[in-house]
Amino acid sequence: MATPRVFISSTYYDLKHVRNDICDFIKNLGYTPVLHDKGGVAYTQTDTLENSCYNELITCDIVICIIGNHFGTQSANSDFSITMEELRTAIKNKKKIYIFIAKDVFIENRTYMQNKNLGDFKPAYADDIKIHQFIEELQRTVKNNPIESFETTTDIINSLRNQFAGLFQNLLSRDASLTEVKTAYDLQETTESFKDLLLNMPV
Repeated sequence: MATPRVFISSTYYDLKHVRNDICDFIKNLGYTPVLHDKGGVAYTQTDTLENSCYNELITCDIVICIIGNHFGTQSANSDFSITMEELRTAIKNKKKIYIFIAKDVFIENRTYMQNKNLGDFKPAYADDIKIHQFIEELQRTVKNNPIESFETTTDIINSLRNQFAGLFQNLLSRDASLTEVKTAYDLQETTESFKDLLLNMPV
């Protein structure tokens, strides 16, 4: 039986423990976590390691992106980080996305938004101004995916548990509605067939 594949995207060293805890949570649900540091990405000799991550992400059903205080490794394709480009790839490919931003960075972003035009804003919590520029882009472009702040890994896990439960309940409701429609259609079809049978019966 196919199981949902969940891509976990974040900077590595500063959020390693968060990645591990979320990975365990995903496994306990019976889903398949996909992380580059745990052999989840199929690397090839014909493409870069970075592009291999993007290609693997496209095959996944859900993307969890965690933005912390550190910029991480810069992408070879843009001025943003690989983690940011992973999220851009997920948005472009219309994946189901859950975005979590460290609370201190999330709050500081409001100050950045109010002072960015002054040209001398220096973040206290984010180690690179590009983190705030990227969050600004997310706030502007991400419409139907939740963006939440977090203080602990438990905050992320509790939110994901609620989101997945809501997603499953919504799927069940839609499936029940489709079943009702099909039943009504079958009943109508049977009625029409019965009418035809009566009309064509010899007198």
